[in-house]
Amino acid sequence: KTSSDSRVSHHGPNLPPCFLNDVFAALREGIDDNGELKNQTLTLFGICTGSANSAASVLTKLAKESSRNQRNGMEVLYLSGELSSEGGENGSLLLTFDLPHSHPLKSNPVLLLALESLLPEENLVATFTSHELQPNTQTVCISGEIQYIILTGKKPEVKVHHKWRISAETNPHFMKQKFRDIFISGKSGSNISVTQLLLFSGERRTETRHAQASSTTSS
Repeated sequence: KTSSDSRVSHHGPNLPPCFLNDVFAALREGIDDNGELKNQTLTLFGICTGSANSAASVLTKLAKESSRNQRNGMEVLYLSGELSSEGGENGSLLLTFDLPHSHPLKSNPVLLLALESLLPEENLVATFTSHELQPNTQTVCISGEIQYIILTGKKPEVKVHHKWRISAETNPHFMKQKFRDIFISGKSGSNISVTQLLLFSGERRTETRHAQASSTTSS
């Protein structure tokens, strides 16, 4: 029921409904009875423990909303993406994600990357940097148990950029090839093999509608 309870905009591959069900199930089951993120949830979404992380608080909010707000659940937008370039002194990758012009961003979006190629028995720390992220630089801890990468986007400005360019690098640098394989699955070419989703909070969308209604009434 999860997929039918959420507004889904397709921009990219058509995925089976069970894929979205799995994403929302991971969110729904990610918090304990006290409303805190479970340790396995932190690992599943690449949240680094022991440091301040904006993604952790956002993930907590998404998990709580998923568990209690089934019918008016989050809006999901599928994106397309590619590996634009790679290299530089730090061996960074430049990932580009296309946002459809027909879908204006109304709140702080959350970029969720669902991984297809994992790193068994490997652990690394990845840094993602972009003007479209808030904060601009975010850290992800990647292990063999990770299934998703979550990055928090910036609140849209008047001029919306329909291309998000995100620089990604890993530490240690000699893990660059394995890090690249996460996104390309070891294949040649530039098409990203991970699935890219933008999540929008249903609560924020409701608040926006209420604000617009109040403004119309008062005018």
